[in-house]
Amino acid sequence: MVKVVLENVSKSFGSLRIIKDLNLEVADKEFLTLLGPSGCGKTTTLRCIAGLETIDSGKIKVDDQVINDKPPQERDMAMVFQNYALYPFMSVKDNMTFPLRLHKVPKDKTDRRLREVSEMLHITQLLSRKPRQLSGGEQQRVAVGRALIRDPKLFLMDEPFSNLDAKLRIETRSEIKRLQKGLGITTIFVTHDQAEAMALADRIAVMDGGALQQIATPSEVYGKPTNVMVAQFLGSPTMNVLRARFSRPDTIILHDGVEVAMRRSEAARLSSLGGIDEIRIGFRPEDAVFEKGGTSGIPAEIYVEEPSGTHMLLTLKVGEAFVKVVMPPDFAAGTGSRGCIAVKENRLHIFDAKSERRIE
Repeated sequence: MVKVVLENVSKSFGSLRIIKDLNLEVADKEFLTLLGPSGCGKTTTLRCIAGLETIDSGKIKVDDQVINDKPPQERDMAMVFQNYALYPFMSVKDNMTFPLRLHKVPKDKTDRRLREVSEMLHITQLLSRKPRQLSGGEQQRVAVGRALIRDPKLFLMDEPFSNLDAKLRIETRSEIKRLQKGLGITTIFVTHDQAEAMALADRIAVMDGGALQQIATPSEVYGKPTNVMVAQFLGSPTMNVLRARFSRPDTIILHDGVEVAMRRSEAARLSSLGGIDEIRIGFRPEDAVFEKGGTSGIPAEIYVEEPSGTHMLLTLKVGEAFVKVVMPPDFAAGTGSRGCIAVKENRLHIFDAKSERRIE
């Protein structure tokens, strides 16, 4: 059993605090993704777990043992870096077996592990080549192989797909997910790509400003974001968020003075808030429809139509704000067309305007 626990972990570089009292638990055999914008502290968190950075305060535990003072080589973890960090003068075989030779593992066991891992990753035919003779995807698999050959307790990956083209990224992440589930290795994966996180993770830990914003399954993080930051970080296009305030129990007034009537279920949610007048309402582009000439919903005007083959993406002007709505591919109304946005039942997200936290 390999469980990882971070208790009130903090890390600063000079006067800049990168991680702020982070509490995090990774279950045995779990694939956890650390997701967030650049500079949010996710890579530093991974490096602290690996022992490549020393934490300022708090505890890092693996299987209930505090490992704060253990050097990296004694933590029994394997890490795949963003740039793969392969030795250019070594063959693929020597790159992969280097960790075992460093620990003076007998040759017969080294050869056996090399054969097992190279077959698993379909790179047996590459063993005699040098890194410069490999494609980006092949280099990535070699880097994964070098990490796996030691049979580590914990697998750490820092944006390993960032140097791959879009098609190869999708293919490779499928292989990584299959591999992780087959081996059952507890894995922590860092990325700023929300689609990657959604596809790979058992749970996603969203970070911002060195703090944990939300940790939940992909469907929970996407469907019930805990605050505006999480809501707008996940999704492509991102969630639409508009400022609003209460008028009557069944009506809200948008930032530009437009009154919008709520459905009965939404009005009941709003009337139960009590004491909160200023709110933000959010809806995802795929959870709304634009009705040309419609009179019920949020008044809007088509600003841009963008066909993509699978759908039509509308940019709509709501007062002085702009929102996105995904429509069927054959939709065509024309720039300047007026109508209303109807948000699907139970798909409206409500946030407190001050704290920006979700209101249930």
